[in-house]
Parts: sequence; structure tokens; C-alpha cells
Amino acid sequence: MCVECKFYKEFPFHHFLINKSIPDLDDWIGQQYDAIEEDSFWFIAFKINRVGSYIVIPSDECEFIKNDKFSHSLYYYKDREFIVTEFEDFITRYKDEIFKKCN
Repeated sequence: MCVECKFYKEFPFHHFLINKSIPDLDDWIGQQYDAIEEDSFWFIAFKINRVGSYIVIPSDECEFIKNDKFSHSLYYYKDREFIVTEFEDFITRYKDEIFKKCN
């Protein structure tokens, strides 16, 4: 398991609505690809000052979600799809599945 944590003052959430890339997010994902070993389970946790905490995770790592309904955005980086959603809700819902992926 490989987790990267970030803390920033601002984040352009509105880019999700207009399908525009987010350079900081692209950098974070690129850094993760440089740090992970093949077949590692990984995600990025980030906190935005006075806004909240979020998670970015490759959607193909989340087969355990299946057809579960939860609020999230999709983000694309180099033709790969990522889920971006509120951190605590995601971890609370899927902690057992995350632990299984890490064993």
C-alpha cells in the first residue's frame, strides 16, 4: 500500500464540472506512479484548508465499490480514470475492502 498525503490552501474543484485538467492533481498522480511498485494498492489523500479532506484513487483499484451509490467525481489522467471523493466517508465505507487489498 502506498499513500501520499497533501495539504493545500486552495483547489479548483470547479474543474471537475468543466472537464479541465488540474495541474497539481496531475503532478500528484504522476509522483505516485514514480513511487509505487507494480501491483501496489495506492491512493492520494489531500486536505484543502477550510474545505475538507478528499481521496484520489484509481477506479480500477475500486472493484469493491461495484454499483454502490456515493457522491464522487471522475478525473482522467493519461487515459486512466480516477475517483475523487470525500476522504472520511470513503474510508469508513470501504475500510474492510482496503485492508483486504493490502494483504
